[in-house]
Amino acid sequence: MKEIREAFFLLSLFGAFAQECPDADLGEDCKDICRVEFTRCRLLCESDYCLSICEREYEIRKNACPCEIDCPLGCESCENKICPEIIIDPCADLENCETFVDNRQISPSFNNTIAEIYGEKRFRISAEVYCNEIPGFDESDQSTKSWRNIVHVNTGQNHAVPGDRYFALFLHLNGTMKIVGPLKEGYQNMAAFWTTGCTTEEWNTYGVQQIEKNGTLELSLSIDDEVLGTFDVEPKDAFSGKLFVNVANKYHSPADFFPVRNFYHQTFQ
Repeated sequence: MKEIREAFFLLSLFGAFAQECPDADLGEDCKDICRVEFTRCRLLCESDYCLSICEREYEIRKNACPCEIDCPLGCESCENKICPEIIIDPCADLENCETFVDNRQISPSFNNTIAEIYGEKRFRISAEVYCNEIPGFDESDQSTKSWRNIVHVNTGQNHAVPGDRYFALFLHLNGTMKIVGPLKEGYQNMAAFWTTGCTTEEWNTYGVQQIEKNGTLELSLSIDDEVLGTFDVEPKDAFSGKLFVNVANKYHSPADFFPVRNFYHQTFQ
């Protein structure tokens, strides 16, 4: 009898909590959908074993609804499809910051200009890229025609113009990723390059930053906050000016199988 009373108390407690859940209406809609799916599953069954599978699937799906066991806080931290997508701005807690793409991913497409900005000498620019399997992957491929563009922040001119590779990400069909940042005349394509890779089926964060250090500027290229390389830049040689933000550019085929999210630009005094 004691166990029954305790079970009843816990059920009552959970029921009271569910009534206070901020997404109770969505939770009820979700459970209605689960019941419809359960009924459809049961009508197709011709054995007790089949019915048991339907019942088990129903419990799993119901428990994953907002305000149920797996999502007690409603849609907060709940991955159920019935929950509205939560928009997260990567610039939310940053000053002098502009978001190009928030947490809702987009796929690179040919000559896709999504913003115009003013590039500064002191800045940070970053983008997350999802590393998918590469169609036509060939580890031995060294062809220059096999490069695909993901993002390119540029002057709208060509790589012989300072600042035209303020920030760029390229993918080679052999799996190589190339990060690019701006440098002065005298460097190849007036840009800093670093080749790296990516972790398949994961989001990887690529960034370029140029900040004050010991009376000069230090340009650094990074992946997942790990610095790959640094370059010294005299302030008089650093680029500033109007730029176009492309996902992707008009000079290369787009790496449309590598989506982008949390793409932003921040400037410093």
